[in-house]
Parts: sequence; C-alpha cells; structure tokens
Amino acid sequence: MWRVLKNFNPIELTRTGWAVATGGGPRRVRIKRVSPPSGWLFPTVELELEVTARNGRKERLTPTVPLPLLLGWTYVASRRLGAPVP
Repeated sequence: MWRVLKNFNPIELTRTGWAVATGGGPRRVRIKRVSPPSGWLFPTVELELEVTARNGRKERLTPTVPLPLLLGWTYVASRRLGAPVP
C-alpha cells in the first residue's frame, strides 16, 4: 500500500489530464508496458500508458496500481520457486 502512495504523483496526473482535456479529450489510451508485480504483502505493477488526445498530442503516464492479492501472490511465489511464468 505504501508503494502505491509513494509513487502517486498528483502533479503528473494533473499535467497529463489538463493536456488531454485541452486537446479535445482522449481519442486513444494505449498500454505500452506492464512491469512484473513487486511486493509481497501488497503486490503492485507499474503501467506505462500513452494517451492520445483528439488533436493528436501524445502524453505518457506511468501510474503504479495494486493487483488483486491472489493474482499477485501467485505470480511472486511462482517466480521465487522458479516456475515458468509468461
């Protein structure tokens, strides 16, 4: 939980939101990258999003979002045990 709050940057969200809003709103939101889950008690992943506004301007946003506990724990435990995970 602390990791999510530590990486939460309201200034970046405001800047990106304002740039997209002044560009006529979002036309496309594309997920560019998803990092592997990290954290044992509260697993989180870092997303890299590319938001394209209606006027063609592209903005990048990298929020850290929490995973459901069972999914995150399964991934982290399987990686530590050496099981193949795609």
